[in-house]
Amino acid sequence: FLIATITSATTYTDGPVSATDGTVPIGRVLQSDDTLVGYFTGTAPQDFVGCAVHLNRMFYWYGNKLYWTPENEPMRWFASDFITAEYPITAVVSQAYRLIVFTTKTVEIIESDFVRDGAGLAQVRRTVLTRNVGCPGPHAVAEVGEEDVYWLDRRGIYTLRGDRIQKISRYIDNLFPYLNAGFAKYISAGYNHLRNQVWFTCPFASLQDDNTRKQTIIVLHPGDEGKPHRWSLYHIEASFVAQFDDDLNGIRFGCIDHLGIFKELETYEGDGAEGNESFTTEDADGISSIAGSVITVSPSPGWTTNALRGFSVILRDVSLGAIYYYPISSNTASTITIVGVPNS
Repeated sequence: FLIATITSATTYTDGPVSATDGTVPIGRVLQSDDTLVGYFTGTAPQDFVGCAVHLNRMFYWYGNKLYWTPENEPMRWFASDFITAEYPITAVVSQAYRLIVFTTKTVEIIESDFVRDGAGLAQVRRTVLTRNVGCPGPHAVAEVGEEDVYWLDRRGIYTLRGDRIQKISRYIDNLFPYLNAGFAKYISAGYNHLRNQVWFTCPFASLQDDNTRKQTIIVLHPGDEGKPHRWSLYHIEASFVAQFDDDLNGIRFGCIDHLGIFKELETYEGDGAEGNESFTTEDADGISSIAGSVITVSPSPGWTTNALRGFSVILRDVSLGAIYYYPISSNTASTITIVGVPNS
């Protein structure tokens, strides 16, 4: 929101206007009667904390106010064009012709074409679906298809279809008392349509040794209508998961690790063929030994040192059928060191 003219400084630090940096702020945009139209640059009404695209308009929010812009004008808004939610807004999702507005304590539906009538007013219908469930942050919501929305709250995982909210995590509710509330805003959700999975990256205090990393813990396999959901628990180091449309490589699903590096978990090539996956599977003959936390693979795969750090090893007990997931802390060309020690 500033046009910076660097006159002498070789570096520029984003912050308050400083003559030293040679920045020139641009004033507010006013109508002829000095009525505020909006801000193209300068200081916004408050610091916007999030945005969403809906009906070719931008929606910005801060506190409990949601501002919208004219159609196809993402940098212009009217001071009077906002909707007030009951509590601070945490996430906004565009679904068909309605907006789903999540706050810290409510889920609300906004319906409007956001076009002013002859009296200069926009007709907006706002419906509060619940005052018992909220959403912790802007990335904790995943859209599945054109009807379903899934999100994670501190009390569980919920889904919304139409106007019906349903809690679906009762089988794993024992996990949620351990959710690290201090990292709630870092919770993210992403939908992998290739395998019909919803991934949630959730920091858990009791399962996370290094609090600078956010580990993917919960993977949801949505069931058909009337059928139960299935859950998988992984320990993949990630701060963000999402599905990307890559023009060169087709659909890609992956995560961002704590260093900001994209890790591809699944691809679907543009030619319709399933792409290479980053998961590596070794059968029983591929493991030569397991000593404590170190797994040695033979013959040597020739892995790059620490290239597998943050991924997981999946071990299955052939006698009991139980499956165990262990995060990888480091690796060499032929060994993997995991977090934890597999049992006998």
